[in-house]
Amino acid sequence: MLYGYCNDLRAEGLQAQFRYMDNGGSFFWVPAGSTNAQGLDSTLALARRAMANVQSINRSYDTLLVQPLTTALAAYSARVRSVVTYADGRDTTMLTVETGTVVRREAGWRFLYGQT
Repeated sequence: MLYGYCNDLRAEGLQAQFRYMDNGGSFFWVPAGSTNAQGLDSTLALARRAMANVQSINRSYDTLLVQPLTTALAAYSARVRSVVTYADGRDTTMLTVETGTVVRREAGWRFLYGQT
């Protein structure tokens, strides 16, 4: 699921992330640089604003550790490398650490909560 997420971001842009966020009511995310968790609506709004400025994103995992918790839950930790190309042509490379929990739904695995 996590590698598929990276591939879909590369192929489709930031809009691909919408289908990977769990909409079961428990979703939250702490974005990079933030000290507060955001619910699904706030995270979606932030992503929509970013889409206006981002031309493409190439995201990959330098390291990835996945720990199954149950058959429907898994925790993960990863060092993430993101090369972002902005609408004005600038490129930025970001190295971050991301941790989170994913949940398996009928439609597949989804981000349940985490932080970057």
